[in-house]
Amino acid sequence: MSDDTVTQKLSTEGADPLDARYSTIQWTNRDGRGWSVGMEQSDPRTGEILHAVVQLDSHRVRTVHNYWNVLTPAAHDPAAHNNDGRDDSALDLFADLDSADPALTEDQVMLKRIALLTCHEMGHVLGLEHNFAASTFNRGSVMDYFAPRITIRKDGSADLSDAYMQGVGSYDRFAIEWGYSTAVSDAAQESARLEAVIQKALHQGIFWGNNDDPRWNAYDDGPDPVTWLKQVLPVRDALLKNYSAQMLRKGEPNSRLSARFALVYLFHRYALGSALRVVGGAKIPPSLAGDGEKPLEVWDPVAQREALHLALQAALGWTNSHLYELRAQDVGWGIPDPDGGDGPLDARKARLADVLEDLGAKTLHYLYDFGDGWEHTIKIERVGPAVPGVAYPRLLDATGRCPPEDVGGIPGYDEFLAALADPKHERHAELTAWIGPGAFDPHDVDLDALAHEVQALAKRWSKKPTVKRKPRT
Repeated sequence: MSDDTVTQKLSTEGADPLDARYSTIQWTNRDGRGWSVGMEQSDPRTGEILHAVVQLDSHRVRTVHNYWNVLTPAAHDPAAHNNDGRDDSALDLFADLDSADPALTEDQVMLKRIALLTCHEMGHVLGLEHNFAASTFNRGSVMDYFAPRITIRKDGSADLSDAYMQGVGSYDRFAIEWGYSTAVSDAAQESARLEAVIQKALHQGIFWGNNDDPRWNAYDDGPDPVTWLKQVLPVRDALLKNYSAQMLRKGEPNSRLSARFALVYLFHRYALGSALRVVGGAKIPPSLAGDGEKPLEVWDPVAQREALHLALQAALGWTNSHLYELRAQDVGWGIPDPDGGDGPLDARKARLADVLEDLGAKTLHYLYDFGDGWEHTIKIERVGPAVPGVAYPRLLDATGRCPPEDVGGIPGYDEFLAALADPKHERHAELTAWIGPGAFDPHDVDLDALAHEVQALAKRWSKKPTVKRKPRT
């Protein structure tokens, strides 16, 4: 190893990872859940890193494989063989799948995920902490936790070609330059040089954050939480539309469709939790008194209201495909008609708290889709202090399944249910094909799935103290 080169090679026979002469990257394979970690031993006198161990766990491969199962249709090969003729059917979770993407295989997706994971753990070895704000400046750091970037092609198939970040980001280069470079021996000049490095990074939009800042989120991927939620929702809708028995390989139990469904159904859960954090939130950079940086910047009120609207859509089961109006007494707020005329007030210029206080309203009416005319009643039972130790919001109960979009309002929904229930109905075949595979039960509510989603939002929304964890993952 020279001053500017790191050489990697297979370990020497008999080498012990605990031997300080060998810094190692280990692969651990296990039939169970485990995490990857990056650890180092440093000289307490100087801080110099003397020895490092990166442990990569096969659990990550299993996670990517589960995503693959729900995103790509399986090939129904009667022989159930892979390319080399070996029967992989008994390997279950690790059996090879044919790709729906002609330019990409599952192995390629796996390798990209492991490459990102390796860079992440090597960052810990070099002393870098997590930067969960890096997703907001174009995948700025391998030290973030990124959601897989999945887009939908024109033919409706899932595109995973850019699922995982490759290479290091702008924050990583900045952090290593600041932490490892030395240009001058004079302490004052060196301090000024390092300060210039920081100012250059800030000017480029590179920053670190803290848990109170809505931009600080694990498993996100967008310039800001609200924009990302708007990008994720149509992808989730497309994945749900395509999810069917075609995802199963020949001979797989049909029950696995249910077991894997949560990955698709809750595909937007992190985006929804991130967006809700902007409601009442503010940008809080890691500034210091007297450094000239803004200590706090209240989040754009327009984006806050948009986040609330999108969250309401997700909670009610709609897809945000139509106009809406939120009414309190005789006053309505929504998206004004660009051509003028009578219509709702601009929801982007009103705060929900002011509406409730000024009008004294105890009931809100939410009208969605002016064509179908779905009206929801939101009752404010009472306002009280938060219970210590309880995360909000909480789901207490749920009744009834959300009707499909564009079904035709209440009359159309009634006809839809009647047609599905009667094979002799003149529209039975048409509406069965329209709703897609699987039975539609208007009384079926997956309360556990809904509760899980709301609980995830509550955890993301609640403030948590920053705790340094060991091992770091």
